[in-house]
Amino acid sequence: MSERASIPASQRYRARAEECRIQAESFRDPKARTQMLQLAADYDRKAVQAEAFAIADGDSLPRHA
Repeated sequence: MSERASIPASQRYRARAEECRIQAESFRDPKARTQMLQLAADYDRKAVQAEAFAIADGDSLPRHA
């Protein structure tokens, strides 16, 4: 099993959301910053959806830090 497969999708999406927020902090252009923050919000929504799918499939969910 690959390392990626062992990490739940919800955690991968939350990590990407955090990366987007960190990157957005370095942007000077307000439009670019807003777009990156929107992308982060989209990843957060994907994480919630992935958690819902995991629950529906009977998978256990990891605790968030």
